[in-house]
Amino acid sequence: MNENEPITILLVDDHQIILDGLKKLLQENGNFQVVGEAREEERAMELIEKLSPQVVVIDVMMQDMAGMDTCRRISERYPASKILVLTNSTSQEVAIDAVAAGATGYLQKFVGINEILETTSEVAQGHYRIPDETLSIIFRTVRRHSRQVSEMQLARLSLREQEMLTLYALGQNYNQIAETRGLSPHTVRNAIYGIQEKLGATSKQEIVVWAVQKGLLDSHTADPNQLPA
Repeated sequence: MNENEPITILLVDDHQIILDGLKKLLQENGNFQVVGEAREEERAMELIEKLSPQVVVIDVMMQDMAGMDTCRRISERYPASKILVLTNSTSQEVAIDAVAAGATGYLQKFVGINEILETTSEVAQGHYRIPDETLSIIFRTVRRHSRQVSEMQLARLSLREQEMLTLYALGQNYNQIAETRGLSPHTVRNAIYGIQEKLGATSKQEIVVWAVQKGLLDSHTADPNQLPA
């Protein structure tokens, strides 16, 4: 991404007043360019195909639209366009499903202006911006989704790395994983850093979200008392 060029944004919401407000906010307070607006799914997909926005800011709770399915379609068909969910919902289920559907950013509409601007910018740069409390919810209430993880997606990681990542995402720390696998904590720590490097992640949070999105946790139940360090 050229730092001298504005970040291109597509807004998807079924309320025109929200679209107008977000457009004004983004274009007046930061290095952003709103290249399109959509109030329904098919129009959103058409504009993504035509405009290739860097970020799609979407409300997944719109009327007459399966928002999560739209997120999943965008993430599968247009992975270069990052998804930032901006919603009024305070539902735990919505937060979990948004991450599982491919969102790399998640915010509620009542957050401050600076947080919206900062999160949009970081999502555009390929970073995950999922609030810590949302990740905690995911670890506590991991849902079984009917997703299938392709072999190509997981080919970047060895079977041992997949096992370690799954345990780490479920909340086990280095010592616990080491004890489970008969390894030293140092070896486990290096393996987790290696996984982070292979996936091109900038934080431990990102590899945990990746594990959730790829379905590695679907057959497990998280321990609510143990969260990743």
